Amino acid sequence: MNRSSRKWLSSATAVGALAAMAVVARQLASVGLPSTPLRVAMFLFTLFCPVLLGLAIGVWGGDNAGQWGARGVGATYLGVVGWAWVEAGSFPVGFRLEGFQTPLFVTVVNMGIFLMTAYFMQALGRTGGRLGARLVTNPSGVVATPAIDPSAARLSPAISDVAGADQRAPS
Repeated sequence: MNRSSRKWLSSATAVGALAAMAVVARQLASVGLPSTPLRVAMFLFTLFCPVLLGLAIGVWGGDNAGQWGARGVGATYLGVVGWAWVEAGSFPVGFRLEGFQTPLFVTVVNMGIFLMTAYFMQALGRTGGRLGARLVTNPSGVVATPAIDPSAARLSPAISDVAGADQRAPS
């Protein structure tokens, strides 16, 4: 399978997994699952969604796959929050007290929650992007280790210590 086919397959698989998770999340709420398993499932979905989205985007980034994944997930998160803000008419992240005017402290806490969540979403997207790049460039899953040049031992003692440290027998 060539690299372009692996990109399309990896991206389509990640998008399919995201869609499947969305369907399962909608169904879990109506099944009547106890609250603890439901919360654990939603927490896992919250962690896996940015990784899968980062993977779907990151496979196209080449050497910058991590950045592509992080930016794609960050832009998606900001878009979803912005959309929810427009729909609800109030900032959708954090907590509010219904019927009371929101104090400044609560607004600051809400913004802190939003910024931390945006950071973690980007970090998970970066991880997914790197994973996607690794899947596309190395489909076997074996990580290549760099070979140490034996001629490096002749350069200088300091360089040979660094270059051949793992090749020396213990004394």
